[in-house]
Amino acid sequence: MTVKTFTRIAAAFTLAFVVSIPLSFVVVGLGGTFGYTNYVRTMPVLILGADWLLGRLRPFKEQ
Repeated sequence: MTVKTFTRIAAAFTLAFVVSIPLSFVVVGLGGTFGYTNYVRTMPVLILGADWLLGRLRPFKEQ
């Protein structure tokens, strides 16, 4: 695994984690319970979304 790949994975995970924290408060505020199961189900979607967004903002070039 190259450094760029690791950086991309770490950046996507960090962005997804940062987005998931306020998202959980919003869902709880709307009356739902954002439990651990829903958190685990949502994280892969957020990570893939963050990876896609980071790729659109600054494309990573693999060598």
